[in-house]
Amino acid sequence: ILVLDTERLFVDSAPGRAFLERYNTEREALIASNRTVEEELRQEEQELTQKRLQLSPEAFRKLADAFDEKVREIREQSEQASRDLERRRDQAPFLLLRQAETVLFEIMRDTGGAVILDARQVLVRSDAVDITELAIARVNKAMESQTVDDGQAQELPEAGDEDTQDRGQQPAE
Repeated sequence: ILVLDTERLFVDSAPGRAFLERYNTEREALIASNRTVEEELRQEEQELTQKRLQLSPEAFRKLADAFDEKVREIREQSEQASRDLERRRDQAPFLLLRQAETVLFEIMRDTGGAVILDARQVLVRSDAVDITELAIARVNKAMESQTVDDGQAQELPEAGDEDTQDRGQQPAE
């Protein structure tokens, strides 16, 4: 029985770290963009407030309603972008596991393991072997030029064992 800390595989492997760097960059860009848009809307609201005295109530109401609709649309777009970003972050560890499947099968073959369990699901480990460090090293080597690809996972190079695909086994998620 082999044990793998899937979270450590993600955060400590080169492809996982590259994904997290991209995620953090995108997250910071989204936050900065939201702040910029927020300031622009604040200025537009002040201009609208100043125009209130110069416009009829009906004309002002039309402008105010249009502004409210604009704010609502921007808010929805921003929230959707944030949800999409977080969804990609949540899916990334599973994508990495899928990409690393060939490497994990190779480790099972090399160590004589029959099953790999997620370390978070194991309460007691007497005869289990933790392969997390080995998996991180081999994933880094196999994926030198690849990253976790947000929903468009690239396959890892074949690990040299032609029967890894024929076992009909799926990695534990």
